Amino acid sequence: METTETNRAVLVFGATGRIGSAIIRALTAALSSSSLEIHAATRDVSSPRAALWKDTPNVHLVHADFDNPTSLDEALKGVWGVVLVTVWGKGDTEKRQGIAVVDAASKAGVSALVYISDPTLANGTAVLNPNKLPIEEHVLSAQIPHKCVLRPAFYYETFLRPSGRLTRGSLSFLTPTDAVVTWCALDDVGKAVRAYLQNPVNASGTTVDLVGEVMSVANMAKHLSDLTGAPWTASQSPPLFLIRLVSSRLYQAILAVATTPAVSVVRRIVLTTATLAYILEFNRAQPPHPDLLPEPQTFQGWCTVKGVGSGDYVWDRTCLEWAMGREP
Repeated sequence: METTETNRAVLVFGATGRIGSAIIRALTAALSSSSLEIHAATRDVSSPRAALWKDTPNVHLVHADFDNPTSLDEALKGVWGVVLVTVWGKGDTEKRQGIAVVDAASKAGVSALVYISDPTLANGTAVLNPNKLPIEEHVLSAQIPHKCVLRPAFYYETFLRPSGRLTRGSLSFLTPTDAVVTWCALDDVGKAVRAYLQNPVNASGTTVDLVGEVMSVANMAKHLSDLTGAPWTASQSPPLFLIRLVSSRLYQAILAVATTPAVSVVRRIVLTTATLAYILEFNRAQPPHPDLLPEPQTFQGWCTVKGVGSGDYVWDRTCLEWAMGREP
């Protein structure tokens, strides 16, 4: 696709979700109107979430349905770059949809594609969701001049979702409180995508871990205590046995993340008998690509940016805004 610096159009999938929204915010905040035009892809351009982008400069809503090849072809016309955010689905739905977008992008002649995958579990060789690995491989082997896979760590913002509640004085996550976990800020994903699109040659053909912090939930609670001057406690929620009853897939993913001795024993048994080969021993993540994210936010830095510890900080309002995929 022949384009110039003044007409580069970037199609962002998942534009109404939290990750896609963070990426669009980063792109609109730093790139001039003369260098980039953002096409926000969504299945329903009339939805309340899509309406949030209607009055945003340089952002154009575009209909695109993962399961509708014609809509993908239409959305990709004249596009220079693609940011692919897929969602978890039943069976191999996510894999099928992600590969369909990559194939359509290749056919359309796009010049750059960046795929947002899952956290790395070990030495850059595995991610939480097995459906994402085939998409990663398809991206890196696609006939697209510049392509990159970004593997963000768990988001600090995860604590504002059902799997991890953040309330005044209490912090909870799926893993045991002393399990070491990799983390990053949702905003940093957007910054990394922005950096890649500005100069895709720097990281083309690579898989990049985005990690701002390696820390247990217990230590995060301690940081919050220090920042706010009030005691914070950490807990695992829901209990591991309950997670196992509800979802064996999620249970195995937690085992892959947790590093406490008690869970490690169970993990070794699972590794011997399970068919999920993507569950590997957790190791400290590699530093992110310096050209994409030279200074990722630490947890303490993220809290400071969000105003945690300031006298007028309101948890409930902030939780509501983040839950809607918007900045407070």
